[in-house]
Amino acid sequence: MTAIAADADWPLSFSLVHDGRAETRLLRWAGAETEIACGVFDRVRARELWAATMNAAYDTVEPGVLFVDRINRLNNLHYRENITSTNPCGEIPLPPYGACVVGSINLTAFVVRPFSSTAALQFDATDRVAADATRL
Repeated sequence: MTAIAADADWPLSFSLVHDGRAETRLLRWAGAETEIACGVFDRVRARELWAATMNAAYDTVEPGVLFVDRINRLNNLHYRENITSTNPCGEIPLPPYGACVVGSINLTAFVVRPFSSTAALQFDATDRVAADATRL
């Protein structure tokens, strides 16, 4: 966003092929413990890239843009993982080799005698549903 505001260029970088390019950047990359040298393959105007991204989002009814640096800053596990992607719909930020878990179980459906002094959770039923959900 700073590059857009300044009408600056944006470097297009990739990590796995440093190949001695004249220009490199140190970047945090998936699976790397520390920043690694990434070759700069080209530069584009940040505003033009942003406009193309917004047009593509509009054309495909994509609901928004995610900022991985902000996601990592707000990640409760920031001290041990670096978020690098999301599931296809963007609800679940994922670290390398992370699993997308968008299923859920409504535990209130397993409460018998709710709001009474004898309220209880049907553990046998939750065990069966959890096993089925895990299998799915």
